Amino acid sequence: MNAQKLLIGTLAGLVAGVAIGLLTAPAKGSETRQKIADSASSMKKKLRGIANKTMDELDELRALVETEMNDLSADVKDRVLALIETSKQRNNHKQEEVTLL
Repeated sequence: MNAQKLLIGTLAGLVAGVAIGLLTAPAKGSETRQKIADSASSMKKKLRGIANKTMDELDELRALVETEMNDLSADVKDRVLALIETSKQRNNHKQEEVTLL
């Protein structure tokens, strides 16, 4: 969440800086408006690219986590079954000891 706020703040500062730079530059109003529109369009394309890349990375992370969770689940299952088997063997051994007494 903190990285997201940092990214939004950086982008907002960048947009504000571009807008101030364009507004203070000596040019006709129509030229300035066109530059602002072009800059906004360019920024929009960049943001879409960042969003798409982020979504792709999140999809990759999700697939990785799912794979790891499946592997972990199988490992936990195997360990639980082994513990149950060990407990059964110990219980049988104890029953044999009690029978011998």
